[in-house]
Amino acid sequence: MKYLYLSLTWLLIIVQGAKAQDLERMDDFSKRKLFELRGSFSITSNFYFSSREINQQNPFQYVLSGNPVLSIYGFDVPLAFTFANEDFTFTGPSNFQRLGASPYYKWVTVHAGYRNIAFSPYTLNNHNFLGGGVELNPGKWRLGFVYGRFVNAVAEDTTATQALPPSYRRTGYAFKIGYGTNDNYLDISVLNAQDDPNSIPDPVNSTITPAKNLAIGISGRRTFFKKLLWEFHFGSSAYTEDITASEVEPSRRGVPGFLGSLYQPHASTRFNFAGHTSITYREQAYSVKAEYMRVDPEYETMGSYFFNNDLERYTIAPTFSLWRGRLNVSGSVGLQRDNLLNNKAATTKRTIGSANLQWVPLPKFTINAQYGNYATQQDAGLINLNDTIRVFQVNHNINLTPTYMITGDRFYHNFVLSLGSQILVDRNIFTENFTESQTNNFNFNYRLKNNLVNYGLNAGLNYLTLNSEQAAITRYGISAGADKELFDNKLNLRLNGIFNLSEREGNRDGQVISGSFDIRYIPSQAHSFSIRSQAIINQTAADYEDYIISANYLFTL
Repeated sequence: MKYLYLSLTWLLIIVQGAKAQDLERMDDFSKRKLFELRGSFSITSNFYFSSREINQQNPFQYVLSGNPVLSIYGFDVPLAFTFANEDFTFTGPSNFQRLGASPYYKWVTVHAGYRNIAFSPYTLNNHNFLGGGVELNPGKWRLGFVYGRFVNAVAEDTTATQALPPSYRRTGYAFKIGYGTNDNYLDISVLNAQDDPNSIPDPVNSTITPAKNLAIGISGRRTFFKKLLWEFHFGSSAYTEDITASEVEPSRRGVPGFLGSLYQPHASTRFNFAGHTSITYREQAYSVKAEYMRVDPEYETMGSYFFNNDLERYTIAPTFSLWRGRLNVSGSVGLQRDNLLNNKAATTKRTIGSANLQWVPLPKFTINAQYGNYATQQDAGLINLNDTIRVFQVNHNINLTPTYMITGDRFYHNFVLSLGSQILVDRNIFTENFTESQTNNFNFNYRLKNNLVNYGLNAGLNYLTLNSEQAAITRYGISAGADKELFDNKLNLRLNGIFNLSEREGNRDGQVISGSFDIRYIPSQAHSFSIRSQAIINQTAADYEDYIISANYLFTL
């Protein structure tokens, strides 16, 4: 019998880079200015030239953005906007026009315009909407409400070659009721959204249908004995793909009885659960965390863009520190599977393990090491699997990075060596010749900085091999660069170049030459100018040349 998962909520207010100020400081209202404007504005333009038959980006692009803060008698109203190219009117999800604000005073926050807010990972979770809302946090209460348009209406365009996909106008609301602090709280959230079937003409070529969704979530955190932390986030979602389909009894679509009066299911309605919970025990030198996650197949809400669904996962993640923090080790091991409803042809199981080590044997010498192991195995589901098609693979990732520094009054030296290997092992003898591969890479970089005359030099070596039954590829080369600061560090010049050779099956396959030149000028705290030119000359089988010039101006009030 299915039990109701109900889910989490931390309220994340993303003000698109603008940070509201604490308005409780208005101790002398009469001395405040009537209007005051601060913040930053920038404009960036890119010029792109290429010899390719199909360009990888537009030949000319520009972006105008700003994060102004309007202060009215000390009340701060942070704003944010972005305009790209010549499209200043919002006609679809791909445009960049956004304007919104989230001013607050004491425990009251007001949202207006384009916002993205999180009440729960399984209800409203940072989906952009155009509308308004309020958050109230008096004492330990955690309250929130938003209403707005989640998706704009876009009619089907049968004449355009690259038209935006059609979409119905989608509006909805969400609210949160909670109590507690960041360490101990309980939140309940609800999302209710629906498409307007009359917002666009009936599509001719598209198969989209107007939908609706009701999602409920519960989240909580509780600390015991100052060392044991329990956290949970659960959610349930009733999602109807087509509201024009015939209505049915709630029990026929798996909708619980207590939701029957709140949500009318249709023939295309599905009811799913999702959630995760964890227990963490912490001591000064070590900690261990155990987590369980389950997300039903097809779980989705109109308040989130994407879910990894049809999965169940168990994870244990220990950490410890020794020798006064000079040795730090962390890792995790987990088991994951799909086909939770046993309705797929096969069940995929994954074993995921990782380990990270940081060792500081000397004050100027550090060693970082990482290891990852990802195993994927298929078992029979609705049908018996033939050994010739069964998937059983193990992916090993190993990285080692020692770093050594020499510091002095005049010179600074930094040496970084990076070694890495990725090995894919196929334990199916029928497919191993087609899938097994090994990639090894070696990188060495040196950096010199003269602190007295403000110049720097860098040089590097790189070497990479890729071996499989299909190909044996080797790439190696050098890199070099220099930078210089002039006029009391107001002008910065930087030049970098890379030359790589490529071999395939032991034979020369060509070469790739790339370089960049950067100029940055900061005459004052209010103004900043930068220009970057970049060239890529690929003389391998791809055979193309790319040239990019970027310019940026930043004005700070």
